[in-house]
Amino acid sequence: MSHFHRRLKIKEKAQRWDLSNKDFRFWLLLLFILSMVLVHYGQAEGASCECPKLECDPCFEEQGVTFYSEKCGPNQSRIKSCARPTCIPMEPKPAQCKSVKAFGKEPMTRKVASQKGAEKTPVSKKMMDRRMAEFQSEMRGKDVGVIHTVMGKAWLKLPSGDKMKIIKGTRVHEKDQIRTLLRGHVKIVFDDGNIANIKPNSEIIVQEYSMGKDKRALLNLIKGRVRSKVRQKYEGNDTSYFRVKTKSAVAGVRGTDFVVEYTNKDRWITKVSTLEGEVKFGGNEYEDRVGIKAGQQASFIVASNESEVFSDEEISDFVARGYMTPVYSLSAEEVAQLSQLTEVGDPVARNIASTRPNFICHSPKGDLNQCAWVCKNNPKGSKRCRTDLPQVNCVRTRCDANGQWSDESRLPASFHDSCQARGFRVGPCDY
Repeated sequence: MSHFHRRLKIKEKAQRWDLSNKDFRFWLLLLFILSMVLVHYGQAEGASCECPKLECDPCFEEQGVTFYSEKCGPNQSRIKSCARPTCIPMEPKPAQCKSVKAFGKEPMTRKVASQKGAEKTPVSKKMMDRRMAEFQSEMRGKDVGVIHTVMGKAWLKLPSGDKMKIIKGTRVHEKDQIRTLLRGHVKIVFDDGNIANIKPNSEIIVQEYSMGKDKRALLNLIKGRVRSKVRQKYEGNDTSYFRVKTKSAVAGVRGTDFVVEYTNKDRWITKVSTLEGEVKFGGNEYEDRVGIKAGQQASFIVASNESEVFSDEEISDFVARGYMTPVYSLSAEEVAQLSQLTEVGDPVARNIASTRPNFICHSPKGDLNQCAWVCKNNPKGSKRCRTDLPQVNCVRTRCDANGQWSDESRLPASFHDSCQARGFRVGPCDY
């Protein structure tokens, strides 16, 4: 082969190699670009691991926070833990929020706007309807107390028929029905200091509760056992009373500590045991009552016929055939055991019901159910609570029966005048 032909072949090989290198570089560059696109797309698709800053809508106020965890980051490979506010409708409603239907059109929480047009976080219509039913005070009646202690499982049935799980701090209204399951225990502390300890497998309705000039309280025990610690003083007449009733009997007190138990298997039995004071006890007609003093017990019994079914109208005639057992004394051991068995959680301090208690809350000092307002993160030298600044909040708390400032609520910016620029303000609550 001539020198010329060898040079020609070498040149052809070099040209082919150059083309191959160009193709290789092209595909390598294309692969790199594709990988970068996929990484960017994966990051875009993966939820951000930064927690969104959420706040309640203007027609709602914050009542604590709820924590949640979810996957985030590229390919959902990381976990983030964040908090969202628990929002309830304002009471009283601001003028722009008077229409209940308006609540269904706006989410309860929204992202704090870091830029114009920040996206809102939606809340399902079903959840909105449930929360509205839960807090619709017009349907539930007056707000009269709070769940102080919950052990096991318990439910609150609203007049609307909706049910919700009871947790510590749940507010109790007139007409609410509380049901405890097999191992459920609930302690209600009413706003006037009276206490109801509801034992397992029980149902009770707060049928009436008035703390005005004519104090009246009527608890309807459907089944089970409830211990009432009555700290207020009642006249015991038709305008001032504290009563626990069952379908067949009623117990009335002026101020005492007593237990009512109601069972209705083969017989309707209403049993009353008095730990302190005296209980007037009798049939539903509230006539021929007997006094059950401290350390005593008696029952009102109505015989039942399992083959018969009685309506509410027929039961009144049937109850007339009931009878009262003799009143008998409990031993000291029986009284101590009953007291221990019917107490739910730690006893609540007795001084919460006094008309003018010594301040039960401190830092700042406050009476039961008074509220305190404080302006948090207010700039030094400000002459008012600068809620127009994103880091400043006017916060309201309530003095509870445990002597703690609880139910912390971050008020809307329009409530800037509720808080002083410095320190605390304590007084009657504004809700």
